[in-house]
Amino acid sequence: MISGALIGVTLFRGYVLRTLEVIQTTIVNGQFGHLQIAKPEYWSQEYKNKKDTLLADYGPLVEKIKAIPNVTAVSPRMKFYGLLSTENISDSAMVIGIDPKQEKDFAVGLMMIAGKEFLVGDRKIMIGSSLARRLRVKPGDDITLVTTTLDQVVNAMDFTVGGVFATGAEEFDSVAAFAHIEDTQKVMNSTAVDVLKISINDMNSLDSVKGIIEREYGSAHLETRTWYQISDLFRKVESFYNTQTGLMFSILVFIVLLGITNTVSMSLNERIGEIGTLRALGQSRSSLLNQFMLESFYLCITALAIGTVACFTITRLVNAAGIKTEIPGASVPILVEIGFYSDVVLAFSLALFIIVNFFTAILVFKFIRIKIVEALRYNI
Repeated sequence: MISGALIGVTLFRGYVLRTLEVIQTTIVNGQFGHLQIAKPEYWSQEYKNKKDTLLADYGPLVEKIKAIPNVTAVSPRMKFYGLLSTENISDSAMVIGIDPKQEKDFAVGLMMIAGKEFLVGDRKIMIGSSLARRLRVKPGDDITLVTTTLDQVVNAMDFTVGGVFATGAEEFDSVAAFAHIEDTQKVMNSTAVDVLKISINDMNSLDSVKGIIEREYGSAHLETRTWYQISDLFRKVESFYNTQTGLMFSILVFIVLLGITNTVSMSLNERIGEIGTLRALGQSRSSLLNQFMLESFYLCITALAIGTVACFTITRLVNAAGIKTEIPGASVPILVEIGFYSDVVLAFSLALFIIVNFFTAILVFKFIRIKIVEALRYNI
């Protein structure tokens, strides 16, 4: 029972953490980067003119940020909404301009649905899977982007579909399209950008890099945000999964305690006569308590060891099976992966060990307090 509880909660938590890792990789590389720096008006969306939110002369700033330790790349981005049209179909899209030379890890975490590689530049555009289905386009098809410039003038540009991608998030794949930053600037008739996307080589240095940028450029009417602050979806998913883990662990602990209480009570009932005999021979209550608790420790450790080995084995088998499933809000079937995390196994094992032995001690203490004469009657 203890092994089963450990297996259940550890496998579920391993699935949760691995899923969050995959989502994080997709968000960091394909959407927001590790950090983004922009004007406060861009983040608050409180402005009268879109131009007030743009970074105009960003070249020197890029070079300065690149010199910060652990920063590997700084790339400009421009985002706007427009209309993508084929000969027969039109649909709104969120177009994001990127610099592929600076964002070398951009395609990490993205799935190519059509097309061999992620191609932007030379008037090529990458389209999200759900958006591509609605537009009925494939790599090599011509498509026209129509939008309103910063000066409120309608402008258009012809593109060739370079490929179709999927992040797994239906909300994003149903509207997103990527083009080269130079092409998006031409469409918008501007040389400015919305934000600077910053990539670092170590997630552990995220706060330190953010701190340096804020100290250096916080007074320059610029605001820096981490990918975690930007991604509202990730925070909600993380909170939801953490709540599920807590509820599942609580339910399993309750079931284990019911089983342990029943098993230990039955075992101690059968050994009341033995307890009376040992007490009559002069053994103290504390000695009996130590004896029974030592048995409980050994059994609990053995059960947890069996559960750990089973967790590791099941994790490898599930990952090797390549199981895919569809979940709400996903644009493509998701590969079911379970991570094996030693710290998670240790934490849940320790929690179960403490809880089980605490309640076992309460039951044992109750039985060893039975009077010797009453206990000896069970031998008759």
